[in-house]
Amino acid sequence: MEEGKKMDNNTYIWSQISATDSKISACRSALAGIREVLNECSGSLDGWKANRQRIAGDSDLMNIRKKDVFEGKMADELSIQTADAVEQISGGIAKAESLEAALESQIARLNSTITELQSERTALTSMLE
Repeated sequence: MEEGKKMDNNTYIWSQISATDSKISACRSALAGIREVLNECSGSLDGWKANRQRIAGDSDLMNIRKKDVFEGKMADELSIQTADAVEQISGGIAKAESLEAALESQIARLNSTITELQSERTALTSMLE
């Protein structure tokens, strides 16, 4: 009868190990997806920063009003639109940076969960008779 209890106990532990392995696998899958989104976000963010720098650094574009060259209502309108574009890009960059931080935080939480699950699995394995 004692042997039967060991088998029942081991069967239960193996089912717990299997469930833990499934959780670890799900976390790793989610982690891979989040890392992919983070990489895409970082790439886009770099592009936006470069575009903002290029626009803001173009003195002809930022100072479009030029006396005796390009002035008047159209120059004023283009100047406003250019400044608005730089502001919108800056706003998008700020939101993307916030998204990056949230994704990095989620990655850290998933890594922590995976570590905890691996410890749980190790503890379960040590309980096998």
